[in-house]
Amino acid sequence: MNKQKILTSPHMDTSIVKEKLKKLFDALPKDIPDDISSMISGLLDNIILKNGPSTVSASSTLNVIYILDFDESFYNQVMAAARALKSDITHC
Repeated sequence: MNKQKILTSPHMDTSIVKEKLKKLFDALPKDIPDDISSMISGLLDNIILKNGPSTVSASSTLNVIYILDFDESFYNQVMAAARALKSDITHC
């Protein structure tokens, strides 16, 4: 039996994470308090893999794409804290 090897090429798609971080930093004031800063650091512990497509090219290479995202509930908590902080500073 002739066995052909398939090469695997893994890729990470970080576009969702980048977009969410941009929204988060746009919602924050310039001086980020320590409690919000630690919540942002906690986002790194809450990255999840979403299902991504796998494709086989003509050269028998399996391209595996891992789509990264934040845990939605934790990200929403951080965004709510950021928006509340910005509105408190704006109204002072």
